Amino acid sequence: MSSVDNKSIEAVTSASRSYRQLWSTTPTEDLREPVLAHLRLIARLLNATTSEKDHAPLAAAASETAVLAAWLAEDLWDFDAVQRHYQEARAYAEQAQDDLLQAYTAGCRSYWATTTGSGTEAVKLAQRATSRLPRTAPPAAQAWLAAREATAHATVHNEPAASNALIRAEQALERMNGTTELAPPWLSPMDDKELSRYRGYVGVSLELPDMAVPALTEALDSFGPAPTKWRALTLSKLAEARVQTDDVEEACNLGAEAFLIAKHLGDMWSLMAVRTVRVLLSPMEHTQAVKAFDERMLSTLLALPR
Repeated sequence: MSSVDNKSIEAVTSASRSYRQLWSTTPTEDLREPVLAHLRLIARLLNATTSEKDHAPLAAAASETAVLAAWLAEDLWDFDAVQRHYQEARAYAEQAQDDLLQAYTAGCRSYWATTTGSGTEAVKLAQRATSRLPRTAPPAAQAWLAAREATAHATVHNEPAASNALIRAEQALERMNGTTELAPPWLSPMDDKELSRYRGYVGVSLELPDMAVPALTEALDSFGPAPTKWRALTLSKLAEARVQTDDVEEACNLGAEAFLIAKHLGDMWSLMAVRTVRVLLSPMEHTQAVKAFDERMLSTLLALPR
C-alpha cells in the first residue's frame, strides 16, 4: 500500500490555505500559475496513494485548491476555466466524501452564476448546496450559505425568498455567537459585517438603495483602506446603489476608486461591475462628473469582453 507522509499532507493543505489568503490582495496573474502548479502537485499525490486514510484529506485539499483556481479564472473572466475548475472541485469533494465541502463548492458556483446574470442557475445551485449541507453543519457555514442563497434569489428579483434567506443567515449568526464550534478553515469568515455586504448586494439587485447603501457602507468600513478585490467589488456595488438614488457624482467617485483597485489587481470581475455602473450612468453622460469618469476609464471599460 502506497501512502503519503502526514507532514506532506499537512504541508499541501497549509499551502492551499495560504494561497487563498493571498487571493484578495494579490494580482491575479501573479497568483494563478502557482495555484495551478499546486493543484497539479496535490493531484499527483492523490493519484499515487492507495491509502484510504490519506485519500480523503488529499481530495479535500484538492477541492479547496480547485475552488481557488476557479476564483482566479473568474477574475480573468475565463468562463471555460471557471467551469472546469468547479467541476474538479465538486469531483474532489465527492472523493473526500465531505458533504459540507460539496455544499461549499455549489455555493461558490452559485455566486459566480449571479455575477454572470444566470439567475435561474444561481438559484438551482444554491438549492443544491442547501440540500448537501449537513444538519450538523457549523452555524457559520449555515450563515454563509444562506447569504449566498439570498444573493441568488435577488438576482431573479424574488424579494420574499431573498429576505427569508437573509433572516436564516441572521439566525445562524446568532447561534454562532453562542457556540465554540469552529467553522472549517476554508470557509470565508462570517460575522455581522460580512452579512452586511451580502445584504447590500441583495439590495442592489432588488433596486432597494435604502437597504443597499447603509449595508455596503458598513461593509466597506469593516474592510479598512487596503486595496482588495472584495473592496473593489463592494465599491462598485455601492456606486450602483448611488446611481439608483440619482447621486451621480458620488457614484462616479466610488466607481473610479473601484476601477483603480480592480485594474491594479487584474480583477476583471470588479471591472465588469464598474462597467455596469457606467452603463447605468449613460442617461447622465452629459454631466461633468460622468465626463470626468469617462476620461479616466472608458477606454479600458470598452475593451472588456461582452
